Amino acid sequence: MFEPSTHRRRPLRVLRPVVMACLGFVALAGQAAEGIGGELEAGGIYYNVNDGFADTHGAYVRGRLDSSASNQWRAEATELSRFGDDGFYGALGNVHQFNSDWYTSFNIGSSSGGFYWPRLRTDASVSRRWLPGRNLVTTVGVTYFDAKDIHSDTGFNAEAVWYSASKWIVQAGTTYNLSHPGAVGSASGYVALSHAENGKRIVTARLGGGEQAYQPFADNGFNVGISFGELRVSCKQWLGKHWGVNVAASSYLSSTYDQHGLELGLFQEF
Repeated sequence: MFEPSTHRRRPLRVLRPVVMACLGFVALAGQAAEGIGGELEAGGIYYNVNDGFADTHGAYVRGRLDSSASNQWRAEATELSRFGDDGFYGALGNVHQFNSDWYTSFNIGSSSGGFYWPRLRTDASVSRRWLPGRNLVTTVGVTYFDAKDIHSDTGFNAEAVWYSASKWIVQAGTTYNLSHPGAVGSASGYVALSHAENGKRIVTARLGGGEQAYQPFADNGFNVGISFGELRVSCKQWLGKHWGVNVAASSYLSSTYDQHGLELGLFQEF
């Protein structure tokens, strides 16, 4: 089985402290600044992987800071051991409201170690609210993923979300991905159903699947043209006025390997 190469364990000297400092800022801002809101969550990850691959386990911290009515800032940091290789991923993002109809989202992330993490990932999208109640939201966006093996991906995304008056939320989305080398195209999609009572409980079931052009499973080892399916069920449960637990169970099936596992976190709003 794959032995991780030592050169991928070097720390990312700029990104990691920046992400951790931003997460600390999120927590401090919520305690010290009147009128600023947000959320901080920390948790663990465990997935069982079959066919002789090492199991996945790790921990994460995520933060959200609503600095104004127009701007929301996000940060995440994840330490993960996957396929026997350890790695760190950090990302920063912004959601900007232009008016009651239009908003944009931009995220950028990078990593240290972990051949499965991207060297660079960027996501950019624009969203529009529709209908008199603005309860239909459509989004188009693009994702760039620079992998640590030989390939890179550019994904073109489209999504629609409908919020009903009875607390149900219906989502559907699709992605067309173009991978290089080879200009290999692949398509995937998902549907999701949620029941949301903010401040009490949010339950979501999501079913997705399609094609994956490049599927990494070892350092410079990957399969091309893999079909996959994924089911994820999550529940965000408030246990107090501003805190609670976030739990998700998911299963991923492909011809290379299957994985099944849980993510469990504690969140605090401010």
